[in-house]
Amino acid sequence: MTVPGQSAELRIVYRQGTRHALAARITVRGLNVYIGFPDGTEEMLTSSYHETGQTHTKVAGGRKRVINEPKTPLQNFRGAERVWQAAPDPENLVWGYCLRTEKGSRKTLVVDLDTLDGLVPTIDIWMIERGGVSQLADVMQTCRSSRSFEFVDCMIIDWTQPWLLVVIRKPTAEVIESLRQYIADSGLPEGGRILGVVSGPGPPTGKMVKVWPEPEEITELPIPGEWKQQG
Repeated sequence: MTVPGQSAELRIVYRQGTRHALAARITVRGLNVYIGFPDGTEEMLTSSYHETGQTHTKVAGGRKRVINEPKTPLQNFRGAERVWQAAPDPENLVWGYCLRTEKGSRKTLVVDLDTLDGLVPTIDIWMIERGGVSQLADVMQTCRSSRSFEFVDCMIIDWTQPWLLVVIRKPTAEVIESLRQYIADSGLPEGGRILGVVSGPGPPTGKMVKVWPEPEEITELPIPGEWKQQG
């Protein structure tokens, strides 16, 4: 079905004016899928789905790891599954990212924030079994017909097992107004802002283990080349 040495890279990049920032990344190495979301100068949230079916979620720049329940080995993955939905805050990203030329197994999806009416986009990341044309059509139909989100853009990696699909959407005006009304009615302090809108299952609930100790004091964090220059 697939080449053991398969590889792919997909980067989701925000653009604002002439500036760019990396919002999310997807990397395929063999039958292992890695997904990461940077936050400032660290990659605060990462998840991995391995060849064996074991999944992990790492937080705090990789300092802690949630050991999730094993799933179907990726070689045998069938159907379609939304593995992440996130809405990274542009204010927490490192701006100054340099776009790289697409070639081979690398793709970049650029999201122009200036066209989104000040809203933070929602990023859906799907895994779809290789060759699953009907599953892909069903996912796209679901994304386009939502009453809560408007479709913005999408991109697919379709040479791996599984396929990886990214769909960019933005919350509808009705959803934003409903959230603002809820905030006003709930008595929350004024001055806050809606960072983004996500739905679906909650965070992982497996056992959390410490991968490496928390630093006693962080005075200055280096800017990794992945975020600042290369991606």
